[in-house]
Amino acid sequence: MLNIQEADYQLLIFTGPDPLDSQDDNVDVEVVFPNGERYIATFFTLKNLETIMNRHAKSGECNNGKYLWAADMVIVRELTTEAIWETVAYMILNQELESTFSHTRDSNG
Repeated sequence: MLNIQEADYQLLIFTGPDPLDSQDDNVDVEVVFPNGERYIATFFTLKNLETIMNRHAKSGECNNGKYLWAADMVIVRELTTEAIWETVAYMILNQELESTFSHTRDSNG
């Protein structure tokens, strides 16, 4: 997990043991504010959507790969720490985070 502390929030990127593939991957992201407010989403690359749909075509999921959905989906051209950080900062600045990410509350808050 990557933990980026900003002045007004904490950004958590839930990477696994393998490094992210910047072109074909997805990762869960959480934004935590000092008041306990938490927002979660999953970042995907365009290529990763195609990879998942192709896998579903073989497995039969999602009507044999004819569709794909994910709650709180954010699609980026490149899946890097910088791209995720930039996207989250932009969404916060432009008041888009609450409509893009799912809101949850810290169990202590």
